[in-house]
Amino acid sequence: MAKKIEKQFYSISEVSKLTGVSQPCLRSWETEVSQLNPRRSSGGTRIYVQKDIDVILTIKKLLDNDGYTLSGVKDKLKHLDFDKAQRQRQVIEKLQSIRADLVEIRHELNLTEALAKTIIVPGDIDIEES
Repeated sequence: MAKKIEKQFYSISEVSKLTGVSQPCLRSWETEVSQLNPRRSSGGTRIYVQKDIDVILTIKKLLDNDGYTLSGVKDKLKHLDFDKAQRQRQVIEKLQSIRADLVEIRHELNLTEALAKTIIVPGDIDIEES
């Protein structure tokens, strides 16, 4: 659903680009949807985190794909656990990282095995004495 996130904090312009939702629309949703509550810097600038992006993408999907009204979206979001979704995403990302490491180890083992087959070690070959 969301693009791979590389940063911990995002500006409203970055979130707009990532989600395809205009900045004025993001500001409007913030006033309408209690689950969308970006932090503020000391200067008052909105600071979004991944959980905020998840909420935005969910709102967008419910409005665009599922035919909900904004009122319906607010009701639907009351029943969603974004903290659980974030924990699940973190587990999935960790498992994907572990899988990538294991694939790399398997590749290295295959190379090592192939190399070992090409090396002749004295004493490994029985030579008949004539």
